[in-house]
Amino acid sequence: MLLLAGLVSASAIGVALLSNGPAPTVADNSGALAVAPAGAKPVNDLSSWEKTLEDITPVSGEESGVYVAPRALPTTDALAREVFAVYAKARSDGTFEAGEIESGLAQVIAQNAPDLATARKYTLSDVRAEADVTLVGYESSVMSALRQATAVREYELNVFARAISSNSAVELKKLEATALVYEGIRDTLLTIEVPERLVDQHLQVINDLSAVAAAVRGLSGWTGDPIDALVLVNEFRKREQRFAEAMTDFNTIVSSLKKQT
Repeated sequence: MLLLAGLVSASAIGVALLSNGPAPTVADNSGALAVAPAGAKPVNDLSSWEKTLEDITPVSGEESGVYVAPRALPTTDALAREVFAVYAKARSDGTFEAGEIESGLAQVIAQNAPDLATARKYTLSDVRAEADVTLVGYESSVMSALRQATAVREYELNVFARAISSNSAVELKKLEATALVYEGIRDTLLTIEVPERLVDQHLQVINDLSAVAAAVRGLSGWTGDPIDALVLVNEFRKREQRFAEAMTDFNTIVSSLKKQT
């Protein structure tokens, strides 16, 4: 399975994210960093920017709440505005210290993280535990289900990097197809009769694979924002690593049980 092939180097995705090409045309979003508010006046008329900065910048000595950018803005846009607000408030209050700035930036990033694709959490009641299932028959069924992954021909983050760098909605569609493959494997695993001794490990593989499938769906639905891309890639890597660990545990226990028979 390609998702077990290990993590690609950060350089591949980094180069793509730093490119200046337009975002994929997969939604009503050009991908351009629309820093100016909607309906802003031409560049040579800065009154709209002055008003924006007045709204964001706290007045010295004024009791004001934390600035929150309009939710309709792209993630990167909202992040930039709120980072400026943190900096401006610290300068205004005379508390321009690294600790406060770092704390404020962490809060801003957390507030502006995109909604990540969630996966259903399966429980023991979803697994078909059977006392009389042979280990050999069970292992054969699992391996047959996992072989469906041969339909995935390329590592997911390589496809995603190409989607970003080449402005390709077609590449994002490939990721959607990959998510369908993983969901199909998960659904097959749910139908397999599992020896009672392996129920916990089988369930862990199902849940971690389901999480990977959801992360790939998240990548396929990317709409052009670079901050969103970084968050989605990071989440995919974390879920991929958890699945790899679940498969290692599964194989270790199956091998141990086979030696006992």
